[in-house]
Amino acid sequence: MYDQNSSWHGDVVFNPDGTAIYDEPSSPGTYLTNGTWSLSGNELTYDFDSSDPGNVMYYGTLEGDAMAGTFDYPNHQGTWTAVEYQSL
Repeated sequence: MYDQNSSWHGDVVFNPDGTAIYDEPSSPGTYLTNGTWSLSGNELTYDFDSSDPGNVMYYGTLEGDAMAGTFDYPNHQGTWTAVEYQSL
């Protein structure tokens, strides 16, 4: 069951070639997903899983080291926020 008030920690690496890799630090490799992304000005579009046409799409705005926006998944819409952090 979907809970629009849920939150979780996920890591997304946005590669310079327009690909993206998602993973959850609490379960490394379990939810590993390959997607694509694009940036126009400060407007982000992130396709969570580019192999699945019915997957989650994220839309947002990049401001410094923070991002926020909306997501659209069949029958579920909501908002999201993220911050950039430096790798150890």
